Amino acid sequence: EYGSGVSTFDWSLDNASWGPVAQSGAAQFNWSFEIPNLADGTYTIYLRAVDRTGNAAYGSRGPFVVDTIPPALGLPTLPVFASGTVLDLSGSTEAFATVSYRTTGGAAGTVAAAADGSFDFVAIPLEEGFNSITITATDRAGNLVTRQATITVDSVPPSIVVFQEAARYTKEPSAEFAGLTEASAVVRANSALAARTGDGFSFTLALLPGLNPVTITSTDRAGNAASWFGAVWYDSDLPSLSVLVTTPSTADDGTPVTRTGAVSINGTLGDLTTRVVSLTVNGEPTTFDGGAFFLSLPVVEGFNTF
Repeated sequence: EYGSGVSTFDWSLDNASWGPVAQSGAAQFNWSFEIPNLADGTYTIYLRAVDRTGNAAYGSRGPFVVDTIPPALGLPTLPVFASGTVLDLSGSTEAFATVSYRTTGGAAGTVAAAADGSFDFVAIPLEEGFNSITITATDRAGNLVTRQATITVDSVPPSIVVFQEAARYTKEPSAEFAGLTEASAVVRANSALAARTGDGFSFTLALLPGLNPVTITSTDRAGNAASWFGAVWYDSDLPSLSVLVTTPSTADDGTPVTRTGAVSINGTLGDLTTRVVSLTVNGEPTTFDGGAFFLSLPVVEGFNTF
């Protein structure tokens, strides 16, 4: 005021009661004041200057918001384990807050929350093993809140060892299987759960006649899976066998008769379910070709059996 001069200079909060503004520093026109202990809310500051002749001038600043409360920060429950090396993370916080993340591996990113407070991080990089992710939401007043999220990356399928051979034949109506794999893995045999003890597993498979495919799958807690494939042939039927002894003549009862020291024998053999794997004659292994065999056997004087 370069005229008659300022008589009073006052301030008011929300145009309620008025109080004087103190001069700040040596300069005539420097002033300041503080309003301590304001509760959270929206306010406007009003200013009034009156000169010595009674003229008044008014000014205001605001509205402004006092906000001392950290924003809420909601995060989903992460799985304990994951098999992938990136993570999509969504959450909720105060509208228009700034949300950032930082991983133990050094990756970082920042997004602004939408008007409804939702936010999304896409493809947060993860490392094999344990990962800790720090998420921070900061509102427009500078209040912040921090949350920790943890997840373990396991991208390696479990090893699986089966003690039995991959191809088996049996005349029993069931087959036993056992092996080793990761202790915490879930083991299924043809979709049925196997029994677990430590890193071992076992199960009994009921068989149908003929070929029974077997798939044993071990799935760890991260979802990685390893499979073993085998097959069991179940055959409870006897093989077929026909034998013909060829001699020059036969006795009245049909018994072959020969005057030589050897007889020719031929025959056929087979199995409807699997295949014949061995042939013995008089306790000795005998070769055969497919489903037929031919051999000459020595005989002695008198009655001979084969």
